[in-house]
Amino acid sequence: MGRERKQTQMLDRDQVFGHLDFSLRSYFECNSKVLGRFTIDLNEEPVTIGRNKKCSVVLDDESISWEHAQVFCDGEEYYIEDLGSTNGIRLNNVKIVKSVLHHLDHVRIGETELVFMGNGVGHRRS
Repeated sequence: MGRERKQTQMLDRDQVFGHLDFSLRSYFECNSKVLGRFTIDLNEEPVTIGRNKKCSVVLDDESISWEHAQVFCDGEEYYIEDLGSTNGIRLNNVKIVKSVLHHLDHVRIGETELVFMGNGVGHRRS
């Protein structure tokens, strides 16, 4: 009684997982005394934050500058940068000018607390 030997076939990643979406989304979970709870999606970048209606995210808060901060992806890392604001940015309770963001970092801009949800790494630019 001979056993039949089955042939195995090597499959590449696209053949196995091609139908699944592996895109990782990074965003801020926000809590503001002025605006309540909301989310800032970081897939459209750079994201500018301020009181100016031309900013990506408008925060109507007197302690926030007209153009307060910018969040952008450089390669595989997200950064936050102060755009010369009056009251600054605090990252994990430390005042910063520019810094890399890490998963669960706490950012304070005016009366708004933002928690960075960095699901994986930043996306690559094409």
